[in-house]
Amino acid sequence: MDKVNVRYEEKQGREFVTTWECDDAMQVYNDLTHELIAKKLNGCTWIKSIKRVPLYNGFDRITVYYDHGGRQVYTVTSH
Repeated sequence: MDKVNVRYEEKQGREFVTTWECDDAMQVYNDLTHELIAKKLNGCTWIKSIKRVPLYNGFDRITVYYDHGGRQVYTVTSH
């Protein structure tokens, strides 16, 4: 991936299937900010974990796992 985006994936059997995607950078960073605040500052329980993986091309992949089995995968620039 070489652009900022977010996609929602729901678990179907053993695989994750993309059901929603957004390429609007403002929306991507806004959603990611709300989820980080919810988990780290407010201690919400509906977000199970947040993991960051550097992609070594100037981007990071941040995956937010939910308690119902779905996940949101963000591709954002690494600053």
